[in-house]
Amino acid sequence: MVYSLIDYSLMLGRTRELSTESREAVRRILTAKQTYTIPEAAILLGIGRSALSAKIAAGDIAVLRDGRKLSLPWAEVAHLALRRWPLKAIFEALESETSSLLPTLLRPIEFTVSLPSYQVRMLEVLASREQLDPSTFLQGQLLDLASASDHALLEEQIPGFLEALFFPMEGDA
Repeated sequence: MVYSLIDYSLMLGRTRELSTESREAVRRILTAKQTYTIPEAAILLGIGRSALSAKIAAGDIAVLRDGRKLSLPWAEVAHLALRRWPLKAIFEALESETSSLLPTLLRPIEFTVSLPSYQVRMLEVLASREQLDPSTFLQGQLLDLASASDHALLEEQIPGFLEALFFPMEGDA
């Protein structure tokens, strides 16, 4: 049996709306290009301070050091926000400011694919384990694929590809 990934996810009610607090956090992070303390970033992102500190200790997140004080550059916090919340919800939260804040090719579009049931269920289980919706989880997997691909070829065939792929790490504040 084959299900449409998008239809199946919607059928199971996996579409996630952002809370008012999360919408405000998205707007703050993506409109105010500033550095954040670890506690500020944890609160904005809605993740535990210890989880954020563990990512820093593992070298997954770059920090700015000022003596003993640590802060997170805007690009790192924005990157975490883009991986934390569904892209469609981020675009909705930014409303009319989206085009001035995010690369055009980051705009989410829906398309239907047919996958075997076990693959759809696998996406749901793995996404749930990461506390993500299947769409956001799949975006991360495709980001990994894109990162390992021939960037020059993709940029030639898809102008703006590299800007979208590396956002927000290129030109961070």
